[in-house]
Amino acid sequence: MTIMGFAVNVWQLFILRLLQGAISGFIAASLAFVSATTPPGRSGYAIGVLQSTVAAGGIVGAMFGGALSDLIGMNNVFFVVGSLCLVSAGIIIKYIVEPPEVSEKSQSSSVVKNFRFAATNSKLRNILMLIIFTQISIVFVTPIIPFYLENLGTPIK
Repeated sequence: MTIMGFAVNVWQLFILRLLQGAISGFIAASLAFVSATTPPGRSGYAIGVLQSTVAAGGIVGAMFGGALSDLIGMNNVFFVVGSLCLVSAGIIIKYIVEPPEVSEKSQSSSVVKNFRFAATNSKLRNILMLIIFTQISIVFVTPIIPFYLENLGTPIK
């Protein structure tokens, strides 16, 4: 995220965002951790809270990010967000402890086995495809929103 603050053109930012999307996975890791460590009777509630906070973070983060970019400039927002990510990583490293039984289970499986299982299980495959298409439909409209707001007559700086 911090490196994006040094981007000098849209193509550099585009490549860095692609790279971020390819190597990040905090939400998926959080979902897996919550699913594995929450008692079975409470997992639906815990996953619901996690998904709600992710959605709220996207809304509130965009609002604060837009206001902050007006105050300190767009490039500096990437530096602030990078710093917040570093603080978050420190908190996670210090306070999140994976129970031993979860570690043992995750070591006995592999990414290839997981993909193979998802591809052969029709119910899981359908759910995953639904999630993928839902995420695509949400994310694809995001770049259009500023143009729509401009078309509505929103003041331009």
